Amino acid sequence: YNNNSVYTNLSVKMKAGDVLQFYSSSLGRYRHSVIVVSQTDYGVADYTKVKVAQHSSQYNYRPLSELIENYGRSSCKMRLLRFKSATY
Repeated sequence: YNNNSVYTNLSVKMKAGDVLQFYSSSLGRYRHSVIVVSQTDYGVADYTKVKVAQHSSQYNYRPLSELIENYGRSSCKMRLLRFKSATY
């Protein structure tokens, strides 16, 4: 969802387990992925309430707002990936 568009254009609510990817304009591609760990569905208007996890333990419950700030603020491109199913 929301490929090549700024985060405010995301049209679906984020859910725990969704993957968010952030675009790097200097590289010309998406380069950073995080997993939504919030237990409640949130829309983009409530992005400050969304918590995400990254690969390092110091960022295992990080506010999404910090990443949006780091990846361009109002021009931050973010897409959402949602898995349909998984079998383990």
